[in-house]
Amino acid sequence: MDDFINLLEERNLNGECTLDLGLREQLRGLEATVGAPLPGEAVRACNTAGLHAVLLDWKGTLLDSLLPERLKFYDHRDGD
Repeated sequence: MDDFINLLEERNLNGECTLDLGLREQLRGLEATVGAPLPGEAVRACNTAGLHAVLLDWKGTLLDSLLPERLKFYDHRDGD
């Protein structure tokens, strides 16, 4: 997941915002690798920046479900 998130970040920084077929295929592969269904927002993302944000949220959600003790460190002042 981190490699794909980094790829999206690199593309964003280079001004490559289009989600082409190759990225969509990698996204489906990520779903298979993680073993959890992609959030609907990931499937509906219109560009690399939007998908990047959704995947960061999804990663946090997955980590929270696997390591619930992470929630003890949540800073409610973040506004999230």
